[in-house]
Amino acid sequence: MRLPSRKDQPEPACRFATPARIEAECRAFVERLGVKFGSFVHPVRAALTGTDKGPGLFDVVFLLGRDACVRRLRAAAVGA
Repeated sequence: MRLPSRKDQPEPACRFATPARIEAECRAFVERLGVKFGSFVHPVRAALTGTDKGPGLFDVVFLLGRDACVRRLRAAAVGA
């Protein structure tokens, strides 16, 4: 499967349709919260993948999809 993270592709209709758009939305969200981006990315990556290494977080979010991400994040929050 080829990831749609190439910069030269046209803008999709859905704002969460590419890893690049997911990253842009996350960066805006973190900025509104006044949190350092790394303080957001690393815990989210650990919650979604179970590790601090691997493919880019936003590729993971894109590939897992909304439902799986929500399920994993909720499970991590309950276990915290």
